[in-house]
Amino acid sequence: VGAELFCIGTELGRVVEQRPAFWNRLIDSVKNNYRGKITYAANWDDYYKVPFWKKLDYIGIDAYFPLMNKKTPSVKEVADAWKKYLPSLEKISLKYNRQILFTEYGYRNADACTAEPWKENSSSVNNTAQTNAYKGFYSTFAGKAWFAGGYLWKWYGEDRSDRQNEVDYTPQGKPAMEVMNDFYKLSAPR
Repeated sequence: VGAELFCIGTELGRVVEQRPAFWNRLIDSVKNNYRGKITYAANWDDYYKVPFWKKLDYIGIDAYFPLMNKKTPSVKEVADAWKKYLPSLEKISLKYNRQILFTEYGYRNADACTAEPWKENSSSVNNTAQTNAYKGFYSTFAGKAWFAGGYLWKWYGEDRSDRQNEVDYTPQGKPAMEVMNDFYKLSAPR
């Protein structure tokens, strides 16, 4: 009660492909019982296969797109790497007349955090890589009319400022937190 957005499923690519009638019935049932916005969270590598985007309010994507395998990418390198995905993201947004909502996005403060962002395959602390990944991300998507925003992975309920040497997705207590503070100050309505 009171939720503004409901996600009907997450990363169920094969099930979505094999059972479209089930998903259409599910969406209709949710709409009959819920008045808020509705999305589905497709994985970054199969969002273009989802057949029911037109029935939802947003095209939801868990945005762990592989960008580059570099220990510490620069902000420009991250932004440039995102450019290969922008045409297909914009195209699907236009095709279904829906904004894209990143139902998850995030980078660990580890070496090569943009190579395969969904993997926890490095335990080497690299706060600069995480900071640059977020700066490149925000500079790429800020101002895109077809982009609705996203949900950051991962945020903890307790506030700790001593996470700088812990490898994790959260920007809390790390230099990347300043990037977010700056970005949201700039994009806040005035």
